[in-house]
Amino acid sequence: NNTTKHRSPVTYTEHRQNLNPEWQVGVSQNLGEYVSANLGVDHIGSSTTSTILAPYNIVLNPSVTSLLLGLDFHALANYQLPNFKVAHPGGLYLGGDVGYNLLDTGQYGKADDGTTIYTHSNIQYGLHLGYNFALTPNLQWLMEGGYRYLGKAKQDDGSGDIYTTRAQAADLLFGLKYYVGSSTSLYGKLGAALQFLKLDNTSLNPPATD
Repeated sequence: NNTTKHRSPVTYTEHRQNLNPEWQVGVSQNLGEYVSANLGVDHIGSSTTSTILAPYNIVLNPSVTSLLLGLDFHALANYQLPNFKVAHPGGLYLGGDVGYNLLDTGQYGKADDGTTIYTHSNIQYGLHLGYNFALTPNLQWLMEGGYRYLGKAKQDDGSGDIYTTRAQAADLLFGLKYYVGSSTSLYGKLGAALQFLKLDNTSLNPPATD
């Protein structure tokens, strides 16, 4: 007699942490004395690949490029350098952002029958706490730290294997903010992000066991 053995899906999980460079550029518009809106591009770098999830090359240190829209809420200015007439004084600020990103895990391979489905675009969000230091009437130096949820990338090879990468990060950035008008400024930030990754390989057709 032939018997059919039930094979339940099996998931193999790996957790990784990667330290990567990060940069951000954008424009900021003051909406009042205590609130500013920001529109910018953020990029977290990447490096090595591996065949740990063979036969596909999966980037174990994925890059993330994001378009972000955010708000910063400013406390009362409490720092001014002497000998400067500070038009835009610095101070403590708390902010948040939401955006759309590309989480590039390198999962572009196709199965032999061309049925591979790969999704890697996400809604992301984050919070940050920072401080602006006034240098001149129009120039500020800033530092900020924050947390970002970066979403996930998923590949279904069409033959019963699903590869999923989930990512989040904590970052520390330093930068400059220059006012080109009374309430409009341009900013650039550079720093590092510590990525926290969860890599899942779910096999819907694992080998049968006796």
